[in-house]
Amino acid sequence: MHSLGRRILAGFITIQIVVVAFFLLRNPFDQVKGFRNIVQQLNVGNILSRSNFSNYENTTQQSTFKDTTQQSNFKDMPQSSIAVKTDISKVTTETNNRPLTAPVTSLPVQKPIVKYAEYPYRTYNVTCRTVSQTLRNTPFTPDDAKNVLEWYKSVDDYFKPHRTDPINMPEDEGENLFLNYDYNKPSSHTLTDANFQYFHFDGDKISCYKRGTADIRSQPNGTTCICHQEFTGKLCSVPKTVENSRKNVKRQYTFKPRKVPRRIIFAMTFNMEHIILYLKMIQNAPAVDLFVLLESNFTNYGDPKPLYLLPVLKRGFMRRWHGKIMHMFTSEFLQQARQRGKGFEQENHIRGLFAPAIKQRVSNVRDDDLFLYFDADETPGLDELLFLKLHDGYPVPVGFHMILCRYGLYWWDEKVKWRAVGVAPMKMFLDVYSGHANILRGHTGIRKNKRIKNFGSDPLHEVWNLGSEANCVGWHLSPSGTPGQVFTKIMSVINADWPRFADNPVNRNITYIASLFRRGRFFDLKHDCVAICPRELPQFKDLGYIFKYPNYFNYLLVNPNLFIP
Repeated sequence: MHSLGRRILAGFITIQIVVVAFFLLRNPFDQVKGFRNIVQQLNVGNILSRSNFSNYENTTQQSTFKDTTQQSNFKDMPQSSIAVKTDISKVTTETNNRPLTAPVTSLPVQKPIVKYAEYPYRTYNVTCRTVSQTLRNTPFTPDDAKNVLEWYKSVDDYFKPHRTDPINMPEDEGENLFLNYDYNKPSSHTLTDANFQYFHFDGDKISCYKRGTADIRSQPNGTTCICHQEFTGKLCSVPKTVENSRKNVKRQYTFKPRKVPRRIIFAMTFNMEHIILYLKMIQNAPAVDLFVLLESNFTNYGDPKPLYLLPVLKRGFMRRWHGKIMHMFTSEFLQQARQRGKGFEQENHIRGLFAPAIKQRVSNVRDDDLFLYFDADETPGLDELLFLKLHDGYPVPVGFHMILCRYGLYWWDEKVKWRAVGVAPMKMFLDVYSGHANILRGHTGIRKNKRIKNFGSDPLHEVWNLGSEANCVGWHLSPSGTPGQVFTKIMSVINADWPRFADNPVNRNITYIASLFRRGRFFDLKHDCVAICPRELPQFKDLGYIFKYPNYFNYLLVNPNLFIP
């Protein structure tokens, strides 16, 4: 009996040896695969360590070929990632001049660690107004100037066009749609209707405006909208700044909410106003459907320059809005604009490039969609833009009274009143203004422009400026940023906008520019600006983001030149 058992056991072991030998006669990849399967079937996989398995592969394949791909995979993977799965992908190598094809082992891939550019933020525990008034007349010492300029330079370096490390601003999430963008192959865009409901609805009937309504009360004859303090109207859809602007026109107009909002195309030229553009996007993106951003490799003065916008878009800057951005590039510069007094020809030429590009690259544009043109440092109020988007019955074109700030959000130039016309329905922009942003922007007269008279007798054709000199509905930051950015701005100005401050050598000194920051004086030296705190002004109420992350924007919120970082 015992002898019979021994024979049966010996026979079973012999069969296993024969099976193993069969697998060992196959090609090297099958040797490994077959051995692994046998081990798993024999339920001994739990004792086969990664090192043992790797050693087995090395010794059994040594005489045939060296599987460097699999060796490097095992070497690079963490010790915990040793689970092996067979993939259907193939590799081909050579063994004795014979091609071998076998499944490749698929291993979990580690997600690469992205090293973002480090933003040079700082924290300042000071009050803006008090420090501004106290230290504005304190002169720089040489060490002070050196330290403050080094600090500003760190901000400038963050946006240098030669850098490729990714940019990661707080909450700036989304796909980088410009990572591989080529301006020689410009993108196309299609306007679509917003899927966001700006109004409450009572059946098919428009009811209270969500942004302007504090409460909704049911009444026997319908609902009553209780407005927030800043809004008025039956549906709480009219900002009081808009209602107060009725007196700016001669006629009476009836505002009617729209069930289908207009789409807004906002066009502007870009030089190097990175953070200012970021603030504009924060404030205006909720109302705008497409931003058309034009940059050139020439300044408006005619000097060659690098592109400053596209490189940072490629690095992921503003990626949460990439789907709303149409980048434009031009290398055209009119040589005659270099001559003294003829610089406006270049500005006029640049502002005429938008309409052809929009016609070519943007589809599904309706006649009553709105075209906007403002400079990169001019930003309309959000509530006012939403009103224009969501209503009919107001006069056009539309302009904005804007508060003018110098160097940052801490100096208000109260002596200079800033108003810019830049809004018109698309059909009006194309037919009345010939698709030329410069003509639209220059329209400041009331019913005196022959272009409007030739367009017809539409009573809505009347220039309407929102806000007033005392109650602005937007902001203009010029010049602003860092001393280096201000230097770039004044050097880029057309050869006609008098006085051209860059023509004075004193104004081209960076230390002198920094001293103007500290003093709160513009280049003309006519008067001091008024110290302000942006948190307290309604013009900046939609910039809560920068107050939430002040470390990133303190050099705009508080004058760094008033104390040495």
